[in-house]
Amino acid sequence: MDMLSEAGQARSLSESVPDMSGSRLQPGLFTLSVGPENRLFEIHKAVLCQSPVLARLCDSNFKEAHDRHIRLPEDDADAFGKVLEYLYSQTYTPATTSTSPSALASEMGDLYIMADKYQLNLLKALMVQKFRTAIVSTTVGKDTTAENLWALFKESQHIYANVPESDFEFRNYFKEVAPQCLLRTTKSEVTDFLKDIKFEGSFGKDLFEASIEALRLQSILLADEKLETANLRAKQRTRTRY
Repeated sequence: MDMLSEAGQARSLSESVPDMSGSRLQPGLFTLSVGPENRLFEIHKAVLCQSPVLARLCDSNFKEAHDRHIRLPEDDADAFGKVLEYLYSQTYTPATTSTSPSALASEMGDLYIMADKYQLNLLKALMVQKFRTAIVSTTVGKDTTAENLWALFKESQHIYANVPESDFEFRNYFKEVAPQCLLRTTKSEVTDFLKDIKFEGSFGKDLFEASIEALRLQSILLADEKLETANLRAKQRTRTRY
């Protein structure tokens, strides 16, 4: 798809979008040049202003506001396109057609990072919800595959490295599910998971604490199993006597 087609697609999407700021949509569109390839998007100002960061660019005294042309050369155009889709529709549909958990986790991770950059907290919350439903749920059920667990650990490291430590939305989710993930894996799977993981920074700290918590949970499970076995044997001895 060429740049003009993408701009036209964005324009057609915007025609029926309600004014997010409480007033009528501004008559003009802002042009956004995204990525090193300068992919073009044309978006209503009221839609862009859902992001406090983009709102400041739209309303500033800088050249961007005057020319109605914002340049974002460092952003990934595909991920930014998904952000714009969310700003118009308030929903998220994966772009990837792959059934691989790693591919989906990578796309959602990139979107989470961009949502953090542009202060879109509702989109961040939506991405965490999607991680719960599509990658690893809080309960880490039996249907959670090793591939899902690997996708979570690998993408978590990427997200931690690209959002500030003050971010809590994804970190809370990771700290909640990571111990259960480690508990559900075999020793060889854990070794495979961790061989490419760098134990550094806040991610390394949270992963280490998750490992300790997993060991604690494992000791509780083993104690419960021993107690259940002892009770079963006691019942069998009682039956034998009578």
